[in-house]
Parts: sequence; structure tokens; C-alpha cells
Amino acid sequence: MTGMIIGPAAAIVSTAAFIRFKDTEEDDSKLNGRTLDIVAFIVYALLDVFTVVLMDRAGTGIFCIVNSVILLNFLFLLAVIDIRHRSIPNRYILFMLVLRTAMIAVQGVITHSFVAVLMKSLLGLLTGVFLLGVIALVSKKGLGSGDVKMYGLTGYFFGAVAILDILIYSTLLCAVCGIALIVLKKCTAKDFLPMAPFAFAGTMVYIWLSF
Repeated sequence: MTGMIIGPAAAIVSTAAFIRFKDTEEDDSKLNGRTLDIVAFIVYALLDVFTVVLMDRAGTGIFCIVNSVILLNFLFLLAVIDIRHRSIPNRYILFMLVLRTAMIAVQGVITHSFVAVLMKSLLGLLTGVFLLGVIALVSKKGLGSGDVKMYGLTGYFFGAVAILDILIYSTLLCAVCGIALIVLKKCTAKDFLPMAPFAFAGTMVYIWLSF
């Protein structure tokens, strides 16, 4: 029953965030068209509802469901921004850091496990930042600082173990997409793909395989 309520609610929240982002967009000429935007959102909303219902039927706790939904909504928004502008604004990262910290406090107080929840989240944050920071250095700007912060934030939501799986799924999806684009001659091996869409997809896959 929880999933039947939170799923549609998450879709509504995503719609509001999506519309709000479009309203504050400075250069609408860079968009690929309103039709593509609508189709992308509809596909996402359906995946969002399906994911939440799946978690609910698996008996997932309410805190885990809400945590997953909020992160997926946020990563979807980042994916849209990253595709259009090849950048991840710091203000979005900061907002989600504050929101997640508040969620940790609430969950910790209700479940009487504040220290455990906080330590798991901080370890995930540090793991994400460290791993992506190393990859960014090795790849020589193949990844931007925004990507490092994004994966660190994902670890802050899901923990260190989860961020390792999400990173693997994201990398595999990115590699498959990159190979396909090279074969289709849409890009070359020297081109860099925006990472946020693959972080979103990798997180979605992680959640599906976990339940």
C-alpha cells in the first residue's frame, strides 16, 4: 500500500522539479524539443512508480523507499541538466546534502540509531568522493568535479557498498552506450559522454537488482 501512495507522489514531485527547472532555464534554444522532454519524463515517471511499487512489495522499509525515491528524482534532474549543459551545478548538490542530512537526523531519532545511520552515510560519501576523485585524476579530466560530487552524494544516500555497485553498473552502461555511438558514428573515442544519465541508470539498476 505504501508503494501505491509514494510512487505516484514521487512522479508528481518529479514533475514539479522538472517544470521548475525548465522555468529557470536561461537558454531554451539548446533543448531538443518539448516533445522529447515530455517523452523522457513520462518514461522516467513510469520507471519511478514501478521501482517504488517493486520495493514496497519486497517489504522494504519506508525510510529506504523515501531515500531511494528522492535520490532517483534528483539524479534524473541532474541527468537532464548534464545532457543539456555538460555541467552539474553546485547548488543542487548542496541542497541535496542538506536534505539528506535532515533525513539522517529524522531517521536516527525515530529508529534510535542516529550514529549508525550517520556513519554509514558518511562512509558512503567518502567512498564515492575518493573513488571518483581517483578516476578523475587518472582519466585526465574525463570526469569533472561535478561527477565526483554527484557520486559522493549518491554514497551519502546509499552507503559505501552500494556506491561500488552503482559505479560498476554506471560504467558498464556508459561503455555500452559509448561503443554503440562509435559504431553508429555519432561520436569518436576521444569524446566524453555526460555521466549523470548513467549514474541515474546505474542507480535504478542497483535498486532493481537489490529487490
